Amino acid sequence: MASALEQHFTMPQVFTAVSIKQVAAPKMWQLEGFESVDGQVARLTNMAIPGQGQFTELDNQRLVWQGKDRYFWLTSQTDTEAIDGLYITDQSQSKTQLQITGADARALLARGIAIDLDAKALVVGEIKMTHINHIGVSILRLPDEQNQPVFELWVMRGFAVSLMEFLTDSAATLR
Repeated sequence: MASALEQHFTMPQVFTAVSIKQVAAPKMWQLEGFESVDGQVARLTNMAIPGQGQFTELDNQRLVWQGKDRYFWLTSQTDTEAIDGLYITDQSQSKTQLQITGADARALLARGIAIDLDAKALVVGEIKMTHINHIGVSILRLPDEQNQPVFELWVMRGFAVSLMEFLTDSAATLR
C-alpha cells in the first residue's frame, strides 16, 4: 500500500533548523491479551518488556508499550506464530510514522503538543500519547543525532496529511 503522504508531500521536508521525514518499520504488529501477556510477548519477540510509557529496542526491532497488556512490535518479521491468549494484529498500514529532528524540533512540536518536551520530561526511551492540533498522536523520544533531539510521531493513517500540513506550515515560520 502506498504512503498516505506521497501524493501530497515530497519527503523529507527540510527547514532551517528542523527536518521531517517519514519512516516505517517493515511490520508493525499489535500484541495484546488478558493473561500472562508480558511472558507471551517476551517469548514471541525475544525482547525485554518495556515498562509503562516506555519502549525497548533490540537490533532493528522496537517493542512499544501502548497500554495495559498491549504492545506494538516493530520488526522485519513478516509472520508470527499463533499463541493462545495473545491476539496478534498486523497494523503495518494503520499508522504513519514521522521523525522530527533538529534544533527547532521541540519548538515545532510545542506549537501543537500540550506536554513538556524538555529532555528531562520526555527522556530517550519514553512514549507519550497526546494530541497535536486536534490529532491523536503517540510521540517517542529517540536518541539524539548529532547533538539534536529526535522525536517520532505515530498518527493514524487517515490523519497523516492534516498533521503534515500543520507541521510544515508551522516549521516554515520558525527562525
